[in-house]
Amino acid sequence: MSRPLALMLAVIAAACTQPADTPSTVATTVAPSFSSPTTEAEPETTTTTTPVTSSKLETVEPGSIEGPVGFVGCSMSQNAVEGYEAQGGTKMWSHRVPYGGGSIGRWVDDITSDRGRYWSGFADMLERHPDTRVIWLNLCTIRENRADSVEAARALVAEIREAIPGAVIFVSGQPPYSDGHTCDLAGSGGPAMMAEIASELVTDGLALTGPNMGPLAESDTKDGCHAGETGLTLLGRQLLEFFG
Repeated sequence: MSRPLALMLAVIAAACTQPADTPSTVATTVAPSFSSPTTEAEPETTTTTTPVTSSKLETVEPGSIEGPVGFVGCSMSQNAVEGYEAQGGTKMWSHRVPYGGGSIGRWVDDITSDRGRYWSGFADMLERHPDTRVIWLNLCTIRENRADSVEAARALVAEIREAIPGAVIFVSGQPPYSDGHTCDLAGSGGPAMMAEIASELVTDGLALTGPNMGPLAESDTKDGCHAGETGLTLLGRQLLEFFG
């Protein structure tokens, strides 16, 4: 046997006698291990915003308001403010504004009629008193007209706040009459109807309860509806006691 052949046979024999559990020298590539993503979503970061409600307005004491106090209404409202001025009140806008016949529906109609006399008068007073932030809304009706509705009253409130953002609005109905007397301009159920709408605005959080006006006896009027001398004194004192 030649030497090379004998050497080859020796190598083969050595390989066949290697134990079976001897580790292989073949290199292997092991994929890196990553932890599995968690299935639980991380909590979101949220900012809690406290809604603005009318509760802040409920703390407003009308007597503590320094003024000016504006007003929206009708000739009956002008009567009340005239009486207020006669009692020495100085906080409120002048009663000399073109509000005659200013029912809720007419004020709302005036919004879309290129600013008729009601809103022109309002804008004029607001220009004279630009720091006005408080409004007395005195709701009036003309013979219980359907246009003088709570929906119209809400639109009226929205328009006031458009002119005076953040305005504090005190609302009341037109004065009722005592002893069964009826003002033919308001209608027999007019004052009660306005009081109900005022209550709804307060319940909706759109306004605060304003001064309770009246009642007027027929003898307190000069024409069965509008305040005469004693009526002016009564209404004026009610505004003075409320707003100071």
